[in-house]
Amino acid sequence: MVIPEINTEYTSFESQSNTNFKETEHFYNVTVMGKIVAEPFIHNYPSGKCVCLFRIDKTAIGINANQSSYEKAIEYCAAYNEIGCDILNQCRLGDTIAIEGFLKFYSDRYGKTIYDLIVTNFINMSI
Repeated sequence: MVIPEINTEYTSFESQSNTNFKETEHFYNVTVMGKIVAEPFIHNYPSGKCVCLFRIDKTAIGINANQSSYEKAIEYCAAYNEIGCDILNQCRLGDTIAIEGFLKFYSDRYGKTIYDLIVTNFINMSI
């Protein structure tokens, strides 16, 4: 799969978690083919686990620090289809996920290429 040039713009903000301590989420806003169509957002579940989501067109993609594999992540994410989540990507706290790896996985599993998607935001969860 050919991946076009990906440009990133670094931003961060402070969010209040359910456990009453400050967490800083670091967002890498990613523009592919010069088009941005969505923004990242944070969803805190009652358990206190923070799920960072971003949107590719109308599909919400989630990154959750508890998931250790793509397959488990997809199963986990299936429970949250009401928020439009399609794939829950993997990460560990402080990791930077390789966007190329995510795009290759998406392409391999769903038969879509990067040119079928406009990748708008990429998230690095660092506390």
